[in-house]
Amino acid sequence: MKHKHILKLTLCAVFMALSFVSTMIFIPLPIGNVNLGDAAVIIGAIILGPIYGAVAGGIGPMLADLASGYALYAPATLIIKAFMALMCALIYKFIVKYFQKEMLSKIIGAAVAEITMIIGYFIYEWVLYSNAITALANVPFNAIQGFVGAFIGVTVSVLLLKNKNVQSILNDRK
Repeated sequence: MKHKHILKLTLCAVFMALSFVSTMIFIPLPIGNVNLGDAAVIIGAIILGPIYGAVAGGIGPMLADLASGYALYAPATLIIKAFMALMCALIYKFIVKYFQKEMLSKIIGAAVAEITMIIGYFIYEWVLYSNAITALANVPFNAIQGFVGAFIGVTVSVLLLKNKNVQSILNDRK
């Protein structure tokens, strides 16, 4: 039992670090930059489950905000990214358990997570700037980042879960 707890904590720390680093990686696009943090949050949610996924998905990107000069967004990032991971993991588990649709569960979980992110940052920026129009201006950028994060997150999680070494680690954690 102690071994399983240590494994969960270790995987949580690994995904926390992965989400920190991937949030710091910016991909330039013609209309702005996106980061890969959402992909790590989704992968972590699918691999770790709701609780550990939410911890890793919230803390890693929040620390990246603090380290990269976006401290104003750190509290929102902690809550929004943790909630993203929680929603993704719960939807994933529910659909797999009751409908046995592995791929569909990942896609729907990632989509709901990214919609959660878009709405969460819209609300935060609306309150922060006291202006819905200003907050609305960032929605397209968040939507692009969400699409990139969902696509990469689902794709990588599918590949990871097919790997026999990863499967043996995950079977150990149950």
